[in-house]
Amino acid sequence: MSALLIATAGGHLSQLVQLAPRFGIDPTNATWVTVPTAQSETLLEGHDVVWATYSSPRDARRLVEHTVEAARLLRRRRFDIAVSTGSSLAPPFLAAARVARIPSHYVESATRVDGPSFTGRLMSAVPGVHLYTQHRGWAHGRWHFAGSVFDGWGVEQRPGRPAPKRVLVTVGSAKSFPFTSMIEAVRRVLPESANVLWQVGDADVPGLPGRVVSTMTAGDMAAEIRAADVVVSHAGTGSVLSCLQAGKLPVIVPRAADSGEHIDGHQDEIADMLAARGLAVVRRPAELQFTDLELSASQVVTQATPPPFHLR
Repeated sequence: MSALLIATAGGHLSQLVQLAPRFGIDPTNATWVTVPTAQSETLLEGHDVVWATYSSPRDARRLVEHTVEAARLLRRRRFDIAVSTGSSLAPPFLAAARVARIPSHYVESATRVDGPSFTGRLMSAVPGVHLYTQHRGWAHGRWHFAGSVFDGWGVEQRPGRPAPKRVLVTVGSAKSFPFTSMIEAVRRVLPESANVLWQVGDADVPGLPGRVVSTMTAGDMAAEIRAADVVVSHAGTGSVLSCLQAGKLPVIVPRAADSGEHIDGHQDEIADMLAARGLAVVRRPAELQFTDLELSASQVVTQATPPPFHLR
């Protein structure tokens, strides 16, 4: 089966990489459409990739450009199926796929706990696209529940109570949304003896103890997560999945939209969902304590084989 897999870099791409085998699609034998970042270039190294320009879902000019790019791609090549987990690349490429009569599927991000995103609402206006939510609670009408990227994960107590000495702090790959409040909260609770790596994105926080970087490749990030005793992260799906894959229970701090840390409040929703599943220690910046890091270090994440994700 020749598959076209579409996702903006970050959590959307991480989810598609995780879900593709559950769709019955070989990720190495598919064509991917995404934007070039350190994460996407590492994750998709050796894959067939069509690189697109980054845009927000509300960028009308880029939407037109991506629609033209999609039409050109589909004139040159034929696909048996098209699947997207969002965000801004989903509407132009899936709409073009439907015009070409390719079976098309849109899987809403796991971050959308209570209803579809702006992109999801756009996709619901495109006739013939199959729509999926990763939360059973709002599966109705055209939106179907077939599973979640967080299926199969569990948590067990580590023997003893290891002290967190090596800490990774990551704000993810979001552009133009500094997460200074989380960084300052972690600095407030860490002991001076901690060995810390700070991935700070666009934030400007001088004087942080330890090593400070703006971004990391997916490979370097995965290695640092494996080496850390504790990971403190924003509530981004990609970052959380990377922690779970490494067997780490993350301490996650959701970004607040009213503080200009994200475009909306969906990180609060996913944080609450992960806490309910027992897959994260969730704290807001003012609530964070060193005992939260100790709790995280005392747990190990396990994974069972998740069920197939049946596309209609």
